Amino acid sequence: MDLDYLLQMLETNQYHVNRKYTFEDALEGNFPTNRVFPVTAVGENIPPQPKQDVDVCLNVWKSIQKNRIVPTSCWTQNMEDRMVMWKNYTPKFGACIKSTVNKVVASIAYNDYDIWCGKITYDGYYAKKGLLANLFSKAKAYSEEEECRFYFFEYKHTNYSLPYIKIDISPSVMIDGIILSPFLDSRTAKKLTEFIRKSYKLTHVEQSNIVVQK
Repeated sequence: MDLDYLLQMLETNQYHVNRKYTFEDALEGNFPTNRVFPVTAVGENIPPQPKQDVDVCLNVWKSIQKNRIVPTSCWTQNMEDRMVMWKNYTPKFGACIKSTVNKVVASIAYNDYDIWCGKITYDGYYAKKGLLANLFSKAKAYSEEEECRFYFFEYKHTNYSLPYIKIDISPSVMIDGIILSPFLDSRTAKKLTEFIRKSYKLTHVEQSNIVVQK
């Protein structure tokens, strides 16, 4: 995550969670109709398809389109410090939070949310898989993420025009450790480490061990 988001979270005890439609993968928020109704070339016979199957697929498509506004939090299951994640998901001033599923859930004041959590599969989006399977699916191109995902279904009305929500949390419960970006100057990382440890009483803070040209 951006270092700015991390410091805001530690200072305000609120977790910034983006809505699903804001993600880089366009299919996250716009389930394609050609995955619901196969395209048939002109002049070919259209294979018979029971109306019931069509209705089921259409209902799944509508549900996924509706759920594009759901606040969604993405984590990686891989415990290794990997360059691909730093390059794809943080700027120079970035950080990685280490936690567990139980600690994330325990840290959240979640009376206002129904929380769904699961591992992502990377076999694509298909209406016949059903709503739940599609909510925890992505294209194969993203498989290096090894993602675990949280959905926060809101019980009460919120401002859906905002592309994110802020969830009240206890950072000391959520956070097992913090790794700072390998792209930070080592002196900057040392100062930040000291600041976070002293200001927020978090002892497990360190810079990534990946060595990069600076």
